[in-house]
Amino acid sequence: MKKLYDIILYFSWVHSSHIHKYLALKEELNKYVNTLLIFGNGQLGVSQDQEKAFDKFFDNTITTNLNQATQILLDNKPKILIFGSDKQTSHWQRQINNQLSRSTTVQLPSCHGPDLYYSGTDLIAVLGPVQEILNKNLPDAAGVNKININPWLYDLVEDCLPYQLSKEQFCEKYRLKANEEIFLWLPDMTTVSGAIIGTKEEALQRYKKVCELENVITKVHPNEFKRYKSEKINNKWSYEIAGAHSPILDPIDAHWAYKYCDCGISDTSITGIEFGFFNKPFIYLDECAPQVDDGSHWEKFYIVNGKNYFSWVGHECPSNQLNEFIEKKQYKIKDNSLYQQHREKFCENPNKTGIKLLTEAVLELL
Repeated sequence: MKKLYDIILYFSWVHSSHIHKYLALKEELNKYVNTLLIFGNGQLGVSQDQEKAFDKFFDNTITTNLNQATQILLDNKPKILIFGSDKQTSHWQRQINNQLSRSTTVQLPSCHGPDLYYSGTDLIAVLGPVQEILNKNLPDAAGVNKININPWLYDLVEDCLPYQLSKEQFCEKYRLKANEEIFLWLPDMTTVSGAIIGTKEEALQRYKKVCELENVITKVHPNEFKRYKSEKINNKWSYEIAGAHSPILDPIDAHWAYKYCDCGISDTSITGIEFGFFNKPFIYLDECAPQVDDGSHWEKFYIVNGKNYFSWVGHECPSNQLNEFIEKKQYKIKDNSLYQQHREKFCENPNKTGIKLLTEAVLELL
């Protein structure tokens, strides 16, 4: 590890499927200035096994606890310090902001939506023009200086992956048929947390119904994979509760699932926005589809002054009609220009990758 760094990145809440993207950001910044990436090692951070899987990309990278992270930051006094955005460390981030008054501090949310837990940084990163509108629902963000970027974790990035998988290798690993269309089921945390739309029985039936499709694979929510709130369901998995038996994706292979699938399916998840960046259609099931009603649905954060800013490229479908919907290929998108329109809506600059635009914005702060 180098003695002094111009830029330090600190992230304590890291989705397992995004680890390589954080590493790729660090690699891009290191082309210009000395950059250190610090991952938290708590329940929602990066585990030892995950660090081992990515070890060839862990130069100028460390996984550690808050005490050691604090010492590293105070010893280095970086010119720029970039934090992730999470409730667990927001108080600590405020303390570090106060102690490193000469550092320029930036808060970088991981995903589109309401997950900005402002911690007193000099700037916040705004993930595109829609997010700027949505921040009106976040009073803590009012008046804070900003950098405008794309939803940087939504691009398909092949840098810093631990290995390559062809479609045939991916399908062999997960018992899928490479010559048939692949469906990716992405249940949200509602089965675990209990914040279910409709009844629990309806949610579990919906879960099982999707898993009975031909050539479907399940990607459990990143927080469920880390066993967050698992005590609410007696430390079981959502697919166990639902009695579902489709193959379960290892998060380390999420990139390949996104790349090779033909369509995503979910209930209450903002992943529909993400799939538009993959040029893949997305299906919302039953009454879970985002819509403007009385504001009681999960997407209410996306409603500003009565207007709903949530959108995706895809369809809605009742779960009891899903088989027919799939068999007739009604999930297909006939107008591929919708993907470019989607990207233009949600990106600050749709012609640049998220990591490239973020790097440029950070370097301008030096």
